[in-house]
Amino acid sequence: MEQNHLIIGLGGSGGKIIRHIRKTIERNKDSQGGSPSEARFEFLYIDTSTDELDKRDEWKVLGKDIDLARSQYLINTASNVRPVLDDPDSFPGLKDWIEPRNIFDFVKPGIAGAAQRRKLGRLVFAQNASRFVKAVEDRMRVLQEGPGSTGAVIHVVCGLAGGTGSGSVVEAVAQIRHKYPDHDRYRILIYALLPEKDSRRVKDVAGFSNYYANGYAALAELNAIAVGKYHPTNLLDGTRLDYDVYFNGCYLINNVNEHNIQFEVESEVPRIVAEGVVRLLARSRKMAW
Repeated sequence: MEQNHLIIGLGGSGGKIIRHIRKTIERNKDSQGGSPSEARFEFLYIDTSTDELDKRDEWKVLGKDIDLARSQYLINTASNVRPVLDDPDSFPGLKDWIEPRNIFDFVKPGIAGAAQRRKLGRLVFAQNASRFVKAVEDRMRVLQEGPGSTGAVIHVVCGLAGGTGSGSVVEAVAQIRHKYPDHDRYRILIYALLPEKDSRRVKDVAGFSNYYANGYAALAELNAIAVGKYHPTNLLDGTRLDYDVYFNGCYLINNVNEHNIQFEVESEVPRIVAEGVVRLLARSRKMAW
């Protein structure tokens, strides 16, 4: 098992999970007297708003700050997509699927995130795909500066109900695999939160009408690339990608366990996922905290 781990969070749920992973790692280090771990971690958080980063008090554990460094996150604002809509020919990786452009007429300056619209989340990610690839390269370079193997396990954590996570997960995985085509040395694992059952937000919160559709569409595309029926477009140049293995595994998580106990989506589920990821790494690598 590789000792290099790059954890990439997409959207708000991805940010929450990264925060809880960092808390869990810090707590475990403290409980073991600060002994060093054999595993090395790097983080990259991608979102369309700073909402999760702005929760400064939540980026603390045991009196320590665990907030991300500036090189560990990218905020791609949805209000900046107008150049793409006005001139799609200048963005070869987008023009085949951007139509009909009038569905983006609601995008105005100051729009909040991806507004729970999967296609908007996909468009924002596509516009900034080159920045994403460079950020991944940068984090991977930091990981591989130490001694040991040059490979890595890349963990992609996200929610599938909102616009950013569901809209970017397929494209993010495709770009990562294109950059690191050796699927044995660079394993990609996805941890995807499903829309919760009978969500009250669908009825009570404006903009959540796409909640279940976002999740269904993302799952359909992930399944299609897994079985070789869909090969995404390279967002950087418009060519069609063609890999046998885009990702090595996908864990689907919902908010109801085997005993039919429901967990709160905003706080409890990200914490549970984070603790599960860290335990999985600890077992596979026999980590010494």
